[in-house]
Amino acid sequence: MPEINTNPFPEFDENEWGYIAHLEFANEIWEAAQEEDVSAVLVAAVAQQESAWLPDVMYGARDSEEGAMGVMQIMPETLEDIEKILGVRIDPYNPKENIKAGTNELRHLSNNFSSDLGLVLVGYNAGFGRAQRYGTDLPEWLGETKTYLREVPKHMHNLFTSGYQPEIPSIPTHPAGQGESRDLNRFQESQTGFQPIEQTIGDPQPITYPEQNWDDRSLFDKFKQVIKSGGRLSERQEKYQQGIQSGLMHAGKIKATGKWRT
Repeated sequence: MPEINTNPFPEFDENEWGYIAHLEFANEIWEAAQEEDVSAVLVAAVAQQESAWLPDVMYGARDSEEGAMGVMQIMPETLEDIEKILGVRIDPYNPKENIKAGTNELRHLSNNFSSDLGLVLVGYNAGFGRAQRYGTDLPEWLGETKTYLREVPKHMHNLFTSGYQPEIPSIPTHPAGQGESRDLNRFQESQTGFQPIEQTIGDPQPITYPEQNWDDRSLFDKFKQVIKSGGRLSERQEKYQQGIQSGLMHAGKIKATGKWRT
């Protein structure tokens, strides 16, 4: 098993496919990691820590208090920078596009911090300026980032020890994305946390998402039931429903018609 430490920043390694092959978005992670020359295991570990693969976080039913979005919890300002650099619009609630953006952010941080993984993780979680100011010797009030520095390597360790599947997917090779340097010191001063949001299903009955997380099937079936009964989804819920359907089709759990596979 590869040694895990905070330095240096791990780059793309084609031998890592077997460690992430079991993940739902393994192909998306692999393609982004290959394009940006970033360890696929690192990308998966960051995504695990950021969203825990929870559908309501990945598809936008719950927003963080800071406004971070999607699988890799990307800040709106950072997303705008990435869109300018890549020259494309990115849907933060599309897992493939979000993973590509988050991986691009990891590469930029690595370029700015001389490939030091510890500084990259601090920068990704707490902001570029704080990584410059504190390094990895963080004050007590940045306890969440201290936890982040512990948990991401743990997730990497778990992936490296979860079993190996050697077959590599046929994804075209892309050049390493070195990108241009940019100012990343825009992290807001507030505690990270999630809260349920209220949206409207039907007219005018409101629905508030419960504190516990809904699974894909429960939400997908609920949205279908609302539509079938003549109800109306809000714009966000419609986007969320489409995202869930896309993810479930990608995983082979439903047919193109929206019916569950038996």
